Amino acid sequence: MRKKVALVFHSIDILFPPDGGVKGGANRVNLVLLQALIANPDIELTLISLAGGVKSVAGVDHHFFFEKSIYTHKAVVMGQIAAFLAENPQDSILFSDVIAPFGSTLFHSHSFAHRQAIKPWWVKPFTVGATIKRHRVQLKDIGDVSNRKFFTVSKAVKADWSHHFGMDANLVHVAYPGVEVSNETPKTDGQNQSDFPVFGMVNTSSLKKGGLLFIMALGLLKISGHRFSVKMIHPKIAKDPLTSVLITLLGLKSTIAVLPFQPDTSAFYKSIDAFVMPSLHEAFGLVVTEAMSHGVIPIVASNAGAAELIEPEVTGFSFDIKHFPAWQLFKVLKQVLRLNEDRRMQLKLAAIDIAKQYSWKRFAETIIEQL
Repeated sequence: MRKKVALVFHSIDILFPPDGGVKGGANRVNLVLLQALIANPDIELTLISLAGGVKSVAGVDHHFFFEKSIYTHKAVVMGQIAAFLAENPQDSILFSDVIAPFGSTLFHSHSFAHRQAIKPWWVKPFTVGATIKRHRVQLKDIGDVSNRKFFTVSKAVKADWSHHFGMDANLVHVAYPGVEVSNETPKTDGQNQSDFPVFGMVNTSSLKKGGLLFIMALGLLKISGHRFSVKMIHPKIAKDPLTSVLITLLGLKSTIAVLPFQPDTSAFYKSIDAFVMPSLHEAFGLVVTEAMSHGVIPIVASNAGAAELIEPEVTGFSFDIKHFPAWQLFKVLKQVLRLNEDRRMQLKLAAIDIAKQYSWKRFAETIIEQL
């Protein structure tokens, strides 16, 4: 008999946009999980999501659509879901990054309590009240966690939710997001358009994703006399005057090439030597393993989940995000610039080897086996 599984996430339309390009690591995770459940012959799948343009998904056995946002009208929507499930019992119910008082949840992101804990000391007094209030709401929403299985995308997130919500760590399973590995050999520095290393970054928010931090570290590199170039994907640069002004003030305008949204990032990864993810808080950071799969050296903030996959100076680098992060990142960037070509190639090949260990198949299996 097939096992009945219900998968709940906010919006199905996001996973099947008209242009075919799924944006954001969390949405990629949802799509992969949905596809894996559909492909499993032992699972009878019910998909529960916000009603929208997409009315059905091939391979899904049953659909249930709610009419309002699960984030802005949570009590109403959760009542609708609970009523539906009461009439249609399931063996397992999995909420993807939606906090619910029953079933299992796959946490893509940190809790508000954790985000407050890692903020700079001078920011905390201005946000502590709102954070405590939102954390209390989370505690109420998730309800009794005893004997319930949960899933997270990194050990950092597991520790966060176990600590702040009293979950049994033995019932919280880590499923690292996967990646498709390129079969191409990493390029040598001689294949660059320039004769010096190229750093890359994907910047969807200069504050949260650390774009400003990255630019300040680059300014220190320039002042210290190092030669380098940068490719930064920043689709919202026109609405981000602060970033533009900082690039100009630090004399980096001719050094940083700002790129629009890239439907296919393969060409971007192939054109850089090292990828920087300086996010202030990041549950995992799928772009890191994507870069590694193309033979790119990763440089990752210490509190990101992806940092757990990196062995310092063997498969990549991480830097301390808590104490003078711009200076810490500057020191790592300088260290990478000083590597000779053979050493860089060793790191690039090691990055590919690590990426190969974390497939989407392994990610999905980790979750499905526990449902």
